[in-house]
Amino acid sequence: MKKQLTKLCMPIVIVLFAASSLCVLPTAYADQTTAKDQVLAFIENALPLSLSKYDITFVSYSILDGSTVAGATSLSNNRVVETVKYTLSSDESTVDVICKVENSVVKYCHIYAINGSVISDKPYTDPLDAAKSFLTNYQTYSKKDSTNLIAMLNNVDITKNTTTTIDNIKLVIANNNFSGEALTRFEWTYTVNGADYTTLQIGFQDNGIFDSFRDTRDVYTIGDTSVNISKEQVINIALKNLSTYSYLMPDQSVVRDFNVTEDYITAELATTFVDSELRPYWDIRMPLNQTYPGSVHGITAFVWANTGEIISYSNIAYGGIDYADNSSIDATPSPEAADFTSSPAELASSTIDSGFALIVVLAAIGVAITSVVIIKKKKK
Repeated sequence: MKKQLTKLCMPIVIVLFAASSLCVLPTAYADQTTAKDQVLAFIENALPLSLSKYDITFVSYSILDGSTVAGATSLSNNRVVETVKYTLSSDESTVDVICKVENSVVKYCHIYAINGSVISDKPYTDPLDAAKSFLTNYQTYSKKDSTNLIAMLNNVDITKNTTTTIDNIKLVIANNNFSGEALTRFEWTYTVNGADYTTLQIGFQDNGIFDSFRDTRDVYTIGDTSVNISKEQVINIALKNLSTYSYLMPDQSVVRDFNVTEDYITAELATTFVDSELRPYWDIRMPLNQTYPGSVHGITAFVWANTGEIISYSNIAYGGIDYADNSSIDATPSPEAADFTSSPAELASSTIDSGFALIVVLAAIGVAITSVVIIKKKKK
């Protein structure tokens, strides 16, 4: 049977992957084909581009599986994120389109102009005009009702940074400048009890040219949203249990007994994954009244918002130094800075993916497949 399986496997592998003997690779190829198709459909049906003027070429595919990361906790929830890149070429411009697929949904997309400018499907008056048009088309493509989001754009002044909340939807309009390019970002966030959950975000240049997109509404499941612990209570919990926390220096000396400047303590609600669901926790930052060994000038604590149970403590140090913790509290989850698959451009607009971090060794777990395949020729 083993020989028969080998015989069946090898011809496929030779054709697709240049004589590799690994029989698991066709599965990766099947995965990339599905993701490629999903991203291509998104480009063709959702992005406001004049596709008749572009040649569409598939460039690369990669996959990151959180379940295979060494030391990953249950909070990684076996998240599999696929990244697909296409290049769109014309006589007028060349642009790269990079998208991320998670849970069989295109959750993120960014357009990079390599030469020239992005050719839009039609002229737009301004970012507001472009945002309304995009949401209308995206609603048709995704079958995801966005009428309430579109309605929130009525009578807004996009020249000002504003925040508007209607029911459980918070709309933030932000004007930024990245690398000399003015961008307007529209972000709708589902908010419960002061904590932010799923998000739809789109960005446009001043002339209405599309820049970026993120939609996690069909990617993440929302779990228990209860916040039973107040800000004052959670700060008291963090301070009361701080005596159990310590960290180890390279010379094996233990640092403990921290003096906190209590007037400057901050506590903010955030969300993270638990059993594949988003749930709220408190992020407490406690500045110290002196700098401790290892350039540590603060301590952070993470506490569940529904029970008040401490998740973990960690250091805040100058220069990013974070020495080993010796906390007696169960610190299985580790603090996160951002989504473990985020690119620099994505991190700049990151919203929902701030929660708990994963230490990722990309070379050990990534499967990357690169090719150049012309998908669609522009009309002559």
